[in-house]
Amino acid sequence: MQNNYKYLLLSILLSIWTTTGWAQAPQLNFTLTTNASGSTKSYIARESIFLGNGFSYFATPVQSFIARIDKTINITLPGGTILYPDGTQKKPDGTIITPDGTQTKPDGTIITPDGTVYKTNGSIINPDGTLLDISLIIPELWFKTIPVTSDINGRYKWKDFSANNVHLVKYSTTGTTTEYTVRRDSVMNYNFNPAIDLMAGNISKEIAIGTSNLAQATIIGIWGTKKEVTNADRFLFALNGRRNESIVFSKSNVYASVESGKNALPYGNDTIKNLLCQANSTTSARKARESSLRIASYYKSNKPNTTLWGEQQKATISLGSSFLSTNTNNTSTFSSTLNNFQGFKGYSPELLVFSKVLQPAERSIFESYLAIKYGVSMDKSYLSETGKVIWDYSSNKTYNYRITGYGREDILGLNQKMSTTSYQEAPYYSDSCDSYLANSANSLSSPKRLLVMGYQSDTPLNTGEYVLFGDDNNPITDTNTSIPGYVTMQRKWLVNINTNRAIKNWIELSYFDSLATRFASHKSDTYLMIDRTGKGEFNSSSEVHLKDSLDAARSKIIFKNILWNTNTNGKIAFTFAYKVTTPPALAKKNTDSNTSQPDPVSDLKIYYPDVNDMTKITVKLQTAKPTTTVLMIFDMAGRSVFRKELPESTDVQYTEIKLPTSGVFIVKVMNNETRYTQKVVSRK
Repeated sequence: MQNNYKYLLLSILLSIWTTTGWAQAPQLNFTLTTNASGSTKSYIARESIFLGNGFSYFATPVQSFIARIDKTINITLPGGTILYPDGTQKKPDGTIITPDGTQTKPDGTIITPDGTVYKTNGSIINPDGTLLDISLIIPELWFKTIPVTSDINGRYKWKDFSANNVHLVKYSTTGTTTEYTVRRDSVMNYNFNPAIDLMAGNISKEIAIGTSNLAQATIIGIWGTKKEVTNADRFLFALNGRRNESIVFSKSNVYASVESGKNALPYGNDTIKNLLCQANSTTSARKARESSLRIASYYKSNKPNTTLWGEQQKATISLGSSFLSTNTNNTSTFSSTLNNFQGFKGYSPELLVFSKVLQPAERSIFESYLAIKYGVSMDKSYLSETGKVIWDYSSNKTYNYRITGYGREDILGLNQKMSTTSYQEAPYYSDSCDSYLANSANSLSSPKRLLVMGYQSDTPLNTGEYVLFGDDNNPITDTNTSIPGYVTMQRKWLVNINTNRAIKNWIELSYFDSLATRFASHKSDTYLMIDRTGKGEFNSSSEVHLKDSLDAARSKIIFKNILWNTNTNGKIAFTFAYKVTTPPALAKKNTDSNTSQPDPVSDLKIYYPDVNDMTKITVKLQTAKPTTTVLMIFDMAGRSVFRKELPESTDVQYTEIKLPTSGVFIVKVMNNETRYTQKVVSRK
């Protein structure tokens, strides 16, 4: 035991903490247990105990520990709570508490730090005790950018998809209403969805709400700054409702009215996220510009009116110009420092306004919807319409870069058929590079997007189904030669899919300019390499798919018929590779090219059910014990033509697999014991 703790130095720092109150910390007993030996030793905690290499333990006046722990040591706190090396706690009743405060009860119930309760039966309880049901949340307005007519290259506007049919109109002191529209050249597509420039003409635009004064409100918007003004603060919008309680929003602050007596509220707290994209101690100018498209959620809850006659229920949102202190819709006064505050220069695709404070999970659902639709990478988990996690930010921490995806949610009006990140790296920032080819709203993606993925039209997604993906932030220009026969890209991606249906997917990899340039000279032998364990571990036995086609005009390498849903945890990793001298291990070749010869492994059999119809084969595998088996068929160019995961069995048989009418094919059977391959021939 002495050897295990020879580095232990006990230092009591009473004099340091006297002025902070730490000197009054209770003397708590605790136990250290080394995993290596299993032995324990008890100590008395005072203010600070140091265990080598900077690891420290603190006892606070509330009798809890803040600890960084050597990976070989666990702490048992008074009362039996165990503190593990990663900061996770296990309470005596079996409750597990992760470092972020999430609790998992012994019955499987999960309680998040904001108080949301996830029951084992699938129901979700909000912190206020209500049952989560997004269908019951009705927005006061829900603006989306759409074409004015069926001409996608014509004019665009904000259309209200709430039941109130509100319009965005140009400001007028005479009461005239002219709906605000813009030409196509004032529209930017983020992740193949349009956003309009609200600043055209520098004339204030007004949104008149006649059903609420928004004394209690949640406002969720998405804002994309133009490249030339990313480091400047700007006026976003003013909210005028109840008299003397108006608010002005900028890219970095929320300004309350003079009558309220409140100071400006800086962004970055729990009520709203900072939109001011500027370099600071932790964010470079380049990184700030990459993430210039941001979601901002603001909520407020002023005191309700309790007078006999109630109060007027109307509000106005003013935006799209410099701040106008003389606006006749203002119901409050503001500091003179806001006079002529220049307006936000950028694009905004959607704005949602609710006349209530949404619960945390409810806000996250709408934010997740916007993030998926517009390719925004959030720094938290993504939730579906039912509140279920479809991207776990904690467990996917290696791949939390440039998260995006596609999916369908009918209740939210989401049907994202393909996706690319709006956080594209330099020099192809989304603030200046449209996601569509040549800035035209057609079906082709821009060559300036490294990776684009989507589902194929013959296997559309059902409502509630999602495919999300993120990368590990490794370089795209560097390569790895550790896999014999291949040179692989350093960067890896993780796919999360929440459906077991056989959805066919396509992928485009761009080798344009400074993107995947190493693959430009290997376009014909570029492979998609897949790890279906989701661990990102690739080797010479990894599943590979040769590219299906090339689009030289757009510098795209295209893969089709990719099936993601073939493992149990819904997580699949992939990267890209090209061949060198050693061919990929797709098959064992037989000497006879005209007949199906038996594999040296005697328990694998492939035969034709009907010798007169050689377009169909049957594969049979006998194993020593029950095992899950994956059956794959490739053509001789390495393209996948069939894939099926078979259930656990000692006698696996999958009958009548239809092959193309002619050609030579490789049948690959894989299970968790071994791998078998055999060449077969299909004849007309």
